[in-house]
Amino acid sequence: MLKAGRYLGSHYDFFGLFGMSFVSLGRVLRRKWKNPCNSTKAMFCSELVATVLKDSRYPKTETGDFVPSKLSPQDLLEFMETSAKENTPARPTSTAVAD
Repeated sequence: MLKAGRYLGSHYDFFGLFGMSFVSLGRVLRRKWKNPCNSTKAMFCSELVATVLKDSRYPKTETGDFVPSKLSPQDLLEFMETSAKENTPARPTSTAVAD
């Protein structure tokens, strides 16, 4: 968790926010477009979360497909939903207790 502290004070990627409109348009057209305005010196909230997950070695973040700077907020949401489904323990079956 100490690694997360190095991101304190990081700037918000306002210019990249404008570029997300192209990414969103790509989603509507079923295309995977990169953000043309992505900054290397500023971050989105979702990029910060993804970076901290990767730094903490959260399951499946060590693959080459999990690149925080290339994940959209929607990508991160889908990753977390899938991760939650895969890591949810099975519910115990109820058993009737005899009196």
